[in-house]
Amino acid sequence: MLVKDGFLDLYLTRWDALSQVYRDVVFEGYVPSSSDLLDRINASLGRGVPVPVQVDFTSDTPYTENDQHWVLIVGRDGDDYRINDPWLYPAQEASLMERYGKAGLSLRDSIIAAIFYRLVGRTEPDDLGETGPDERPTTTLLQRGMNVNPDAPFSNPFDSDDLKGLEWVRFVFKISARVKAAEREDIAAAYAQYDPIVRATTRWGFSVSLC
Repeated sequence: MLVKDGFLDLYLTRWDALSQVYRDVVFEGYVPSSSDLLDRINASLGRGVPVPVQVDFTSDTPYTENDQHWVLIVGRDGDDYRINDPWLYPAQEASLMERYGKAGLSLRDSIIAAIFYRLVGRTEPDDLGETGPDERPTTTLLQRGMNVNPDAPFSNPFDSDDLKGLEWVRFVFKISARVKAAEREDIAAAYAQYDPIVRATTRWGFSVSLC
């Protein structure tokens, strides 16, 4: 991924990066929610290709871009999908609707967007050309960090070793989407929540940013 420029700003993954690394993976695009989105997802699953989808990480609050979260749909389960969720540890399949479904909304309305790929031919990683191991392009090491949502359960492990090895932590700073409706648009209430979390995290030696 590094050699093939699969990352933006050293940590964001390009959606078409797999096509740069694997010749058999064709990137077919980002598709926002639409009337035929489930049909496209089902067709991809029928071909044996899982589908990354965007969901609302805190589905019980109004959606903002800071709530963006991605999971991998790996199979159908009636009117639901089975997903692999990077938030779950240990790794396990889960129900999309149980974790990210919105009350009173359908499965389609609980999926904000999807990314589609198509497989053709070979499965080996693309080679790096005719150069030998010592002649490969020099690359910059990735920065090791994590995005953290302070409203999510178990998302602030600053009192354990869970974050050791990281260089930075980025916190989602939410005002208009705060859990308590009375605190929305109240920056003082947000600061009161974030300040002790940020201070505790910086004591580990991490760089901290708010977005």
